Amino acid sequence: MSRNAVKAFFGVLGLSTILTIGLMANAEPKSDAKRPDFKPVMDVHQQMECQGGLFKQVKEGLLDKKWRPAADAAWMLTELGNINQYQHEDAQYIKFAKAMSDDCATLAKALKKKDEAAAKEALKLVGQRCGDCHDQFKK
Repeated sequence: MSRNAVKAFFGVLGLSTILTIGLMANAEPKSDAKRPDFKPVMDVHQQMECQGGLFKQVKEGLLDKKWRPAADAAWMLTELGNINQYQHEDAQYIKFAKAMSDDCATLAKALKKKDEAAAKEALKLVGQRCGDCHDQFKK
């Protein structure tokens, strides 16, 4: 698959996810309505592949100083970290996923400010966090 095709795929994935999240956030349930329990659509392996692609987009955007696409990818990683908390019942796994989401939000904010040093530090932390989780949970 070409680099442009991969970027287009993740761009569409990102936009559709943002739209879905936005619609969910703005939806006001009826007073008697109960939101269904959340269940990720992707299994954990599919989600990790998407996260890997977005992580690569962030790195490339940082290297090329394409701040907005890099920040958008970092925000998507933030949301995937939130979703990842539902992929496993182990408390340590959930802790890793929450920390990854928090670190990605820090990364996205640094990219938005075009703060290269802070973004590089945050990216390093995200990579370390992912590696620590994979060391413990990847089969």
